Amino acid sequence: MKIRGKIPLFILAVLAWIVIISSCANQGMPTGGPKDSIPPILLETKPEYRELNYKGDEVRFTFNEYVIPDNVSEALVVSPPLEKRPIIRTKGKSLVIQFNEELKDSTTYSLDFKNSIVDNNESNPYKGMRFSFSTGDVYDSLRMAGKVMNAFNLEPVENALVLLQKNLHDSAVYKVRPAYIAEADETGLFMVDNIAPGAYNVFSIIDANSDLLYNEGAEDIAFVDSVIIPSAHFHEELDTLVHGADSLLVTGHTHFHPGPLYLRQFTENIFDQYLDSYSRDTRYQCTFVFNESVKDTFDVNLVGRDAEDWYILEPNQEMDSLIFWISDTTIANVDTLFMELSYFQLDSAAQLYVQKDTLAMNFTDKKTDEPKRRRRSRKDDEEEKPEPIPQFN
Repeated sequence: MKIRGKIPLFILAVLAWIVIISSCANQGMPTGGPKDSIPPILLETKPEYRELNYKGDEVRFTFNEYVIPDNVSEALVVSPPLEKRPIIRTKGKSLVIQFNEELKDSTTYSLDFKNSIVDNNESNPYKGMRFSFSTGDVYDSLRMAGKVMNAFNLEPVENALVLLQKNLHDSAVYKVRPAYIAEADETGLFMVDNIAPGAYNVFSIIDANSDLLYNEGAEDIAFVDSVIIPSAHFHEELDTLVHGADSLLVTGHTHFHPGPLYLRQFTENIFDQYLDSYSRDTRYQCTFVFNESVKDTFDVNLVGRDAEDWYILEPNQEMDSLIFWISDTTIANVDTLFMELSYFQLDSAAQLYVQKDTLAMNFTDKKTDEPKRRRRSRKDDEEEKPEPIPQFN
């Protein structure tokens, strides 16, 4: 009876133990809420977007959260280009671009950040960010856009630098910094924004040494073969606000000229012409070796002699090694012939001109000291034959 009376108490104790154990919290890390997938939001800029007559030395962007400036220094493209790279830093939730030089007066500056601005939490990018302002009372708004491709396979060229040259001389791309620049994205697309009215030559290069100039033979290049004059026209579209009302709603869009530009990049072959070697191998044979082909650019004349049809030319397939067979025996018997060679050469401005070289082509028969020959018989005369003269092959 005593044991039977304690059973209800035992059952109550077991039930209480189960309730206590099941109510204990499981150990583990907190989930932390949903993942941050929202890019930073731009709250304020200084100067304001498209502000005129700005005389400051820095541009400030304030976001709703902290941002990371690590990729901005590499991706930022400022047009017109600066002589010195700006200082890029953060102050609180603001990104500061501080210029290391005085900005040009009456100039519209464009800052292209691409996708380099990311937040501090999950590196969510602020995509395609562009900003512009003017240091004068005019805001330039013309633009050019297009695509940079490889000339041989038409694949897009990433990070190609597009240059707009206001100096229209052919050598400007080698010596003069461009008026405006832009960088192609991973699909080869580019846009040069905030261009002032005028005429421009358009190039694209792979700027290996970051000097904004074309280095012949070391960098790929593409160009538009005509001068580009950008312009913009607004096309109006009229409609009524309410059917039958007198008020009109004017809408439309701005059309920029020219249309898309397609730049096909290639590696330029360096034309470095010179006479590598020359020799007069026999009285009848002269050899000239050039560094480049002289096809359709070569001529030779005898100095101090009037002669016509005095040689036969035997070139190789590349037309950079030439053999002259002297067909006039009177000329061939002269020990020293003065020949004037004419061929194309490039000057320091990469312009073709006719280079003339005067060469002394010497040949002397070799003297041989042989003992007096014995009296030859008729049989010997029949067997001995003269040495053959080299002939045109």
